[in-house]
Amino acid sequence: MDVWDLVRDLGDDAELDDDALRAAERTLRYAIDGETARKRRLRWALGGGIGAAVLTGAAATAVALSMTNSTAPVVQPDPDAGVVETPVVTVEPAPDPTPTPAAPTAPTAQEVLEGAAALAVESAGSVMAEGRYLRIEHTIAQLVLYAPDAPASPYNANRESATAAWVSTGTWVQYIPSERSGEWVRVFEPEHEIAARFGAATDQLIAEWDQKSGVDEQIVQRVQGGIVESYEGEPTLGSDAYYAQMPQDPAALLEWNRQRVGASEGTAVDAAVVIVLIQDLELNAAPPALRAAMFRALALVPGAEIVAADQATSTIAYTYPGDRREMLTIDTATGLVTSRSTTLGAGVGVVPGSVPDFTYRTTISVVDEAP
Repeated sequence: MDVWDLVRDLGDDAELDDDALRAAERTLRYAIDGETARKRRLRWALGGGIGAAVLTGAAATAVALSMTNSTAPVVQPDPDAGVVETPVVTVEPAPDPTPTPAAPTAPTAQEVLEGAAALAVESAGSVMAEGRYLRIEHTIAQLVLYAPDAPASPYNANRESATAAWVSTGTWVQYIPSERSGEWVRVFEPEHEIAARFGAATDQLIAEWDQKSGVDEQIVQRVQGGIVESYEGEPTLGSDAYYAQMPQDPAALLEWNRQRVGASEGTAVDAAVVIVLIQDLELNAAPPALRAAMFRALALVPGAEIVAADQATSTIAYTYPGDRREMLTIDTATGLVTSRSTTLGAGVGVVPGSVPDFTYRTTISVVDEAP
C-alpha cells in the first residue's frame, strides 16, 4: 500500500488538511495489528521514505587582488658637470587591475527540474534490447515511532509522543520488461536492518515489532503489463493506459493531479501532489515526454528550493506548515530521481529533526532476466 491507496480512499468529498494527511499516512504505514503477515509486509515495502542524511552546502571562496604602487627614482646631478640638466622621468601609468571573475550562480530548483526535463526528452530515442529488463532497486528506510498509548497501535505514535524509535531498512526490486505488455516482476526481500535507534529499551521493543510485522521469506509478485493489478477498472499502475490518461502540458498535469488527490488548492494538497509526482517519476516507467512534463509540473508547485548540491546531484525540498518536508534528489547527468524523503514534523522528541520518517533510494540497471 502506498500513496495511491491513500488517494483512492480520500473520495471526492474528503477534506484534506495537514493533520488528516499525516494521520492517513501513518495509519497506512504503521497499522500493523489485525493484518496478515503478507499484507503487513506489503505496507512496509510500499510506504515511502528516504533515509536520514545530513545535507551540507559548499563553502564559497573570495579572491582579493592588490596593486603595489611604485615611486619614480630621484636622480642626483653630477657635481663635475658644467651644466646641470634636470632629467625627465616618465612614469608609466599602472595597468588596470584584472577584473575578478564573477562567482558562478548556483542553479535554482526550477532550473534543476528543467534540466531533468530536458534530459528526459533526450532519452526518447533510447531503446532497451529485446528480452532484457530494467531493474529498479529501492532501498527503503522507515522511521518507526513507539508509544505505549498510541492510537490503534503502539507503533502508530508521532514525534511528539514517541518514547522510543528506530529506523528499519529493507529492499524491494521492480523488473520492467523491454516488451511493456509482458510480465512485470516485483520482489520483496525479507531481510532488514536497524540503521538507528532512539530512546530507551529499543532492543526489546524492536524484537516485539519484528515478531508482529516481519516475514522470513521472499515475496515475488508477477503482473501482466504493469506494477500492480488494476483497481476497480482503473488502468494497471505503470501501464501504457495508466500514463495515457495524464496530460503532457505541465500546468494541466499539475491541475489533473490536484483533482486526483481530491482538491484543487491548499498546502496539504500541494504536499500530496508532490508525493504523487515524485512516485510517478520514481517508477521510471513513464514515456519520456510525460516524464519531462512531471518535472516541469513539480517546478510549478510553490516553495521548491535547493538544499544541497554537488557535481553529480541536486536535492530539492518542499516545506509545508507543521514542519512537513518532501525532498527529492536528482542525478543532474541522467535526470533520474535517485532518492526522496518525507519528514512529518519537527524533532521535538527523542528523534532529531534531521531524520526523515520515510526514505527511498533508487538504483537503476539493465539485466538479462528477472526472477
